[in-house]
Amino acid sequence: VKRYWSFYGGWKELFSSAYFHFALFLTVILFPFWSRPLWWETVISILPNLIGFSLGGYAILLAFGDEDFQILLSKSSDDEKSTFMTVSSAFAHFLYIQFLALLLALFAKAYYLPMPQWIQTGIKSLGVEPNTVIECLQFLIWSGSFLIFIYALSLGIAATAGIFRVSSWFNRYR
Repeated sequence: VKRYWSFYGGWKELFSSAYFHFALFLTVILFPFWSRPLWWETVISILPNLIGFSLGGYAILLAFGDEDFQILLSKSSDDEKSTFMTVSSAFAHFLYIQFLALLLALFAKAYYLPMPQWIQTGIKSLGVEPNTVIECLQFLIWSGSFLIFIYALSLGIAATAGIFRVSSWFNRYR
């Protein structure tokens, strides 16, 4: 994971990504969807299919072109930062984010439970209304989880562009 994260560009690349900004924008706009219970059902129904499709696309990317073309993509002045590894890390990022989004949706579904009475009593003793705490926690967890889901979907655009870019390189190479 550390190597992939390094190839991808780390936190700087993540937070400066237009796809991440697009996902933030859509998460805000889609507040009426994710602010209600059961939003996770949509995520759980979409992502397994997308993950399967993405794994297939990644496998095709790894086998794309002839041996000479693959060698050409793998060469660089710094073997660690070859075009092949850069494109591969972008695809790996796409898949990791999909898996993370699915996991977060499963957690949201699993832990959508009423707050135990002993916790409510403890919160009330602090002079805070338990429902306010629940709503704040739900907002933070649900918005973050939904953001990751939308980011995973938006990365599909990036993965498609990456495959098209490699295809155009192969076309030029041939």
